[in-house]
Amino acid sequence: MSAPNESPLTSHESPSYSPLGYPTEDRPFSPHLTLGRARQDADRSTLSSLGEKIGKIEVGILASWRVEGVSLMRSDLKPSGAVYTQSAYTAFGKPPG
Repeated sequence: MSAPNESPLTSHESPSYSPLGYPTEDRPFSPHLTLGRARQDADRSTLSSLGEKIGKIEVGILASWRVEGVSLMRSDLKPSGAVYTQSAYTAFGKPPG
């Protein structure tokens, strides 16, 4: 059984993703959605200022949708931009009813 704050993706019963080339991590799982990236050579003071401004924005609910599954994605950064490849996909079960 998963711990109260543990995701099924990270519980001890979940399959290990290390055979796919992804090492396991010691830090807790933190699901997120990446909305943007900054180049490594970006000016730190500009990024800090941008982060402060973004942190003050109250957005509210923008949209809602039913999630039918989850994909494990690989992100390869290239000079022309990121290339995303789906490594695995798991569909969620149908809701009761």
